[in-house]
Amino acid sequence: MAGSHRQGIDAADPHLFDQALAFVTPGVGAHGRPPAGEAGAPLRTVVNFWQKICPKVAVLSPEEHDRITAEISHFPHLIAAALVQNTTRKSLRFAAAGFLDTTRIAQSDPSVWIPIFLGNCGELTRVLDRFETALQKIKKVLKKGEAGVLRRFLVRARKHRL
Repeated sequence: MAGSHRQGIDAADPHLFDQALAFVTPGVGAHGRPPAGEAGAPLRTVVNFWQKICPKVAVLSPEEHDRITAEISHFPHLIAAALVQNTTRKSLRFAAAGFLDTTRIAQSDPSVWIPIFLGNCGELTRVLDRFETALQKIKKVLKKGEAGVLRRFLVRARKHRL
């Protein structure tokens, strides 16, 4: 999990993987489980390789990988693009750090993200459905002027974030 919205040779970063996380998804053997013993040696080789490059390596099933990356990578990219497209050109001229930080990834190369979105559309759709439900709830809270509920929502988000 490393990258940038920038592209091309000028965007090369020798420190790209300094704070990165690598997901390794093992293949399955004849019984539907990752191979053990001698057969598991290739997995250990891949994990050892990534441990030399990244400070964090997580071994996950392909399904768990898809669920997690939908939430922490694919969904934020879609939302950043939606935020930018939901803002008028006039307003964009006044965008400051908060908006620019939040939407930086919307500048990413679409040719990279289209196959990712389509390849993980099942998990991504589930995340979008949950988000849509959350937005509807917040919309009702705002319309009713429920400051206490809004405060609890914001406090929970603040505590939940890393």
